[in-house]
Amino acid sequence: MLCWGGFAFAQQVDNYRQDTTTLYHRPKGFHNDPIRSKWRQEVKKENDLFVLNLYDKKDVIQERISFADKDLLERKGPYTLFQNGQLKEEGSYDKGYKVGEWKRYYANNQIFETVNYTWDKRSGSRKLYYKDGKLALHEVYTKGGMLEAGKYFSEEGKEVNLAYVTKSLL
Repeated sequence: MLCWGGFAFAQQVDNYRQDTTTLYHRPKGFHNDPIRSKWRQEVKKENDLFVLNLYDKKDVIQERISFADKDLLERKGPYTLFQNGQLKEEGSYDKGYKVGEWKRYYANNQIFETVNYTWDKRSGSRKLYYKDGKLALHEVYTKGGMLEAGKYFSEEGKEVNLAYVTKSLL
């Protein structure tokens, strides 16, 4: 698992790329982990996608994952993660890889992060925000996922170093 500034990101498991938690591939194509296995699963076909909705014990939606196939093996299309019924993260997949703009949110639905991906690699702009909505970080990545440039800001809008922003957002 990768960590940056106290924020954890998932890794590739069983040759399947997944997002926020580690998943285990099961013979019948279902993806389960210790948390998801306790959630109610509902699969619906929407246009050309198969959408897996996961609900907790209180029947509150926790995750919405789109797949290209009925066996739920290849992620494609919109993805949404909820926490306590509130939007936590959203983005899109293509062939199992994160693509396009992804957004993460604070508990109050305020944007925490926007980042662009090309085949699971950061590409283009990445921004982090303080809880009051002010910009904390603006980084630019190459198409290959390498950091090209970055600016970091205090809560007052003054330029600072990355360590300051990391410490402030913990």
